[in-house]
Amino acid sequence: MASSNDNYSVTLDTLKTLLPLIVAATLMLTICGGAWVLGGDGIDTAEDRSAFIRNMGLALVGVIGLPLAIWRSMIAQQQANASENQVIISRQQIAALEKNNLYQQLAKGAELLAEEESGKREAGVATLEAIGNSEDAQFSQQAMDLLAIFIQREYRHGHDPKTGLCQAAITALNRCGWSGIMSTKELVFSPEIEHADEQYRRSIHWDLITAAKSVRYFDGTFKFEVIQSAGQTKIRFFHSRFVRCTLVSVLEFSGCEFDRCSISEVSSETLKDNFFESCDFSGCRLYGFLPSVAGPKLPPMQYHDPLGRDRLTDCYYNRHSPPDEEILRVFGDVLAELDLEAYNDRIDTDLKTAF
Repeated sequence: MASSNDNYSVTLDTLKTLLPLIVAATLMLTICGGAWVLGGDGIDTAEDRSAFIRNMGLALVGVIGLPLAIWRSMIAQQQANASENQVIISRQQIAALEKNNLYQQLAKGAELLAEEESGKREAGVATLEAIGNSEDAQFSQQAMDLLAIFIQREYRHGHDPKTGLCQAAITALNRCGWSGIMSTKELVFSPEIEHADEQYRRSIHWDLITAAKSVRYFDGTFKFEVIQSAGQTKIRFFHSRFVRCTLVSVLEFSGCEFDRCSISEVSSETLKDNFFESCDFSGCRLYGFLPSVAGPKLPPMQYHDPLGRDRLTDCYYNRHSPPDEEILRVFGDVLAELDLEAYNDRIDTDLKTAF
């Protein structure tokens, strides 16, 4: 870092270099000028002498002024360089200080998550969320990894909605993912193996995590969730149940049940491999292709199962907002077309039965 002593030293060295040149140039001009004035040819009148002296003065000023101008320019450039270097060093010091602070906060957040008291754990979640939303991508991802590890370790077998800490940790992780950065962890959630009772397995509550490398859910139930993907997270569901959810992304579902859900986007595989009851297919967009139902040699019941047509029960759509033509072509006879009044009555009925 340049200091005032350094600038003073440079200035002094410059003066020491220029001073002998200026003195020598002044003496030479003075001697030559005096000799010319006193004994030079062509200087006969006072007027000539005055003009000559004036010209010599201007030459002397030029000889002295030019080095001084160069010197001042050099000093100005040196000062500009010193200021620029000072700014760069200050920025580096600030960045290093911020990284050190983030490191200390990251360590503190991890320490708090390991505590037994719920209050300290909540403070740890809040600390890691703040780091996860910072502009430092490296520390942000590390904070998200710590949150993901905590959720996996503590709530692998169920996301109890009554546990505020679980909800806070999942919400914090998802919010950190809004920036586009994902946790590098692969998460798996399933009921405890020893509990084989189907009713118990369905009673497990899950919350959707959208900010990890991959997430797999087995069994359990989602309620009132917007089921959608985020970023590059790969989300898969196996034998899960969805109640009053809204499906707006094409994800991987296998053997799942959708109960009174709104289906905005769906893949052909999802339609064939899952079960839909009392679902709203208004405006639904289809991704992929469904097999043709036409065939002179096959009776209707022989291609119901391969197409999944019997997997839709009591489903419907608004006449003013029909699903894709391909869905109507294959499932039109099992999808009820409702006018606006009947559609609204159906929605009200489903809402009342949801509670």
